[in-house]
Amino acid sequence: MTNIIYSTEDYYKKGMENIKFDKFNRAIKDFSKAKKINPNLVEAYICRGVCYEYFNQHKKAINDFTKAIEINPNLVLAYQNRGISYERIMQYEKALDDYTKVIEFDTENAHSYYTRGEFYKRIGLKAEASIDFCRAVKLFLKQGNVEKAVHVFKIDIKL
Repeated sequence: MTNIIYSTEDYYKKGMENIKFDKFNRAIKDFSKAKKINPNLVEAYICRGVCYEYFNQHKKAINDFTKAIEINPNLVLAYQNRGISYERIMQYEKALDDYTKVIEFDTENAHSYYTRGEFYKRIGLKAEASIDFCRAVKLFLKQGNVEKAVHVFKIDIKL
């Protein structure tokens, strides 16, 4: 009997395939094996963190997103996902820090303003939410995404 040796890439690809078929437990195992072989594979930390979020294991997700940030401090997706995880465990200040960091990376990203605006709305900061929604509307219009701009505008006027 021959033992098959898988590479980091093999485990990562298996993990992605498992996600496609909603096999998140298997995906977590595959991403864990991938990062064991290559501890600096940020994608494995991000994907495993997303899987943990699926199971509402927010602290584990935060640990993975934080590790990804330690490896690559410019990884916007890790800050965005970690912000979501922090928000879900009601660590609002940390969530806000991460959402703001995402905007600092790209001040022209309409979706980032929209996300932070939604966060402000959920925690009752209507004025701050409105400011972010207005910025998102302007940026969506600048990008030619009228449908999304109208959607955000309607949210803003209901505040």
